Amino acid sequence: MKTFLFSLILSLSLTLYAQRHVPGSTQVKISSRHGQTPIPTGKRAKFFGPSKTVLPSAETVYYFENFDNGIPSSWTVSDSAGYGIAWQGVSYVLNEYSNRLSLDGTPFAAVDSYNAGEIYTDTYLESPVIPVNNNGNPVYLSFNHFFRYFSGEYDEKGDVEVYDGSQWVLLARYENQDYGSLAPLIRAVYDITPYINPSFKIRFHYYNALWEWYWMLDNIKIYTPPANDLSLEWAIPYVMITGENAYFSTLVINNGYNTQNTFTVRVNVYNDADVLLHTESVNFQNAALSLADTLKVRFSETWIPPADGNYRVEYTLTLPGDENPSNNVFTIAAPSKIFRYEPGKIYTFIAYDGDNSGDKNLFGYFDTDGTFTAIDSINGLLGHFFSSGAFNGYGDVPVLVAVDNEQIFYFIDGDGTAYPYGYTPFFKTLFDGLTFTPEEEITCTANRLYKISPYLDIIYKSVLSINVVYPIFISITSNGANKLYGAELINNMLYSVDPQDFSVTEIGHLGYNINYAQDIDFDKENNILYGTLYYVADNAEFGGLFTIDTISGQASLISSLTGNEYSLCAVAPSNVMKTREEEVFQWKIYPNPAETVLHVHWKNRPDFWQIIDAAGKILMEGKAEKETQSIDVSSLSPGTYRLKIQKGDNTAVKVFLKR
Repeated sequence: MKTFLFSLILSLSLTLYAQRHVPGSTQVKISSRHGQTPIPTGKRAKFFGPSKTVLPSAETVYYFENFDNGIPSSWTVSDSAGYGIAWQGVSYVLNEYSNRLSLDGTPFAAVDSYNAGEIYTDTYLESPVIPVNNNGNPVYLSFNHFFRYFSGEYDEKGDVEVYDGSQWVLLARYENQDYGSLAPLIRAVYDITPYINPSFKIRFHYYNALWEWYWMLDNIKIYTPPANDLSLEWAIPYVMITGENAYFSTLVINNGYNTQNTFTVRVNVYNDADVLLHTESVNFQNAALSLADTLKVRFSETWIPPADGNYRVEYTLTLPGDENPSNNVFTIAAPSKIFRYEPGKIYTFIAYDGDNSGDKNLFGYFDTDGTFTAIDSINGLLGHFFSSGAFNGYGDVPVLVAVDNEQIFYFIDGDGTAYPYGYTPFFKTLFDGLTFTPEEEITCTANRLYKISPYLDIIYKSVLSINVVYPIFISITSNGANKLYGAELINNMLYSVDPQDFSVTEIGHLGYNINYAQDIDFDKENNILYGTLYYVADNAEFGGLFTIDTISGQASLISSLTGNEYSLCAVAPSNVMKTREEEVFQWKIYPNPAETVLHVHWKNRPDFWQIIDAAGKILMEGKAEKETQSIDVSSLSPGTYRLKIQKGDNTAVKVFLKR
């Protein structure tokens, strides 16, 4: 099996986007022009709703090819290297875990350097002459694709070229990072108006590749867009936490060739009885969105789901004169629930079973003595694995947050159910580490640190500089105080990272030749660093649970299993919601909403109670003095509050409304 190191040695780049501020919200405008990163499309991954693209009704399509019947005979495939590896029509490609990958579930064109092995690849996929009678209107090229980058010895490249009547002209070059994605599907859009001629053609050139990854290509379209067409193509959240703040964000894309300045975006939240519970609108006056520009809208108001249940989050865009209003609504079915765990357990995920034991995709936890308890298989994730995870470090209800190899963030319940929260729409590089400090969420990709906001913004923090040509930090974690720790794959070392200036200090060798995906996490309450490491010893591969000395760097094996790759390590803190807390307290609150007095009844009286506002500030607190207690809430402003109770290490929270 090709080492997972291949997917980690990345020459990463992050485009810094100009921000524009509008009262009541923040947003980022992103331009997708010649040679720049492609933009998301209306096609969505299977986790995020329908995968069918809604085409603008007013556009003119001159040519479309989806390779559903293979590569047409009118197209030319060339093998310039002469070794038999070239573009072909396929229904899937196999990733490093032998999972079948596709773009939208239909056949597509692909060149697969990974499964070709150590064979040099240089191949063209060239269209026939495409007649374009555009009558002077602008013409664009779009396609869905996934260019997965490895950068081994030869530094592979993917070129998109157009024939202008006399020569081939480079339109875009893909190198040094991933482009496009499997989930969500990405639509690259390029202006080809200057190149239209009676002999116009396009071609895709994959070269300089020797046992790299692959390039997948589908839905090639030559078209003139409508004049006025804005759409909503992305949104969060897909799941909410009962009693915690929910954050709302969506993405506006200009599909028309007119620049758009004035429009309105609104978010509404409904319960399953279709009652409106929350609404907020943002008005734009000078957005200056050109064709293929995108605008990420962040709504400033949060909302707290008052109870477990099914909710509907609906985003609506209003643009005067929009020629395709059918794509102006984006609706999410977003359940809200309380996530429950066993405190002190080290939760993990088996991404690979080298011994073919059937443990792949199995979720469970380690006890501190190394005993592994299987909980359940996480289904529906073929081709996906959780590269890192951690319990969130802020809020009253810790939740296990994990990110997979398609940059999709999940909340994973203690019963093994994975709920997608959302994906990062403009960041297409594998996350190697994830941790929460008391102030923020931190992730790393190879040798770079980023901050991730609740709106899934990826904000560059710093490069982790060490004396390694291609440093690969396979995980990053916080000790909950003033230090980050990272395990580095190339030299098998443990490092500490100062979270203020991001200086890196070498601690020491782990004592093992670690390999493939793995994770580390702190038991912050007992100051113990754990790691689920996949290592090589005596020509065999093992996955196991380790403790890691933060003074020497030495890893000490607690338990292991041949072939199992544990790609997640997350220590549940003591204040997680436990699996039987409702039975522990057997409590209820009434009336809800409350005007002047909130009554609380509990059969098992807690030690104390607290009332907490949406910002996390404790406004009131007291002792639980009797089985039924009345709390005067008349001084509270109208809004949503949390009533938190605690007895020993058992904690529970209920949400109430104050009128």
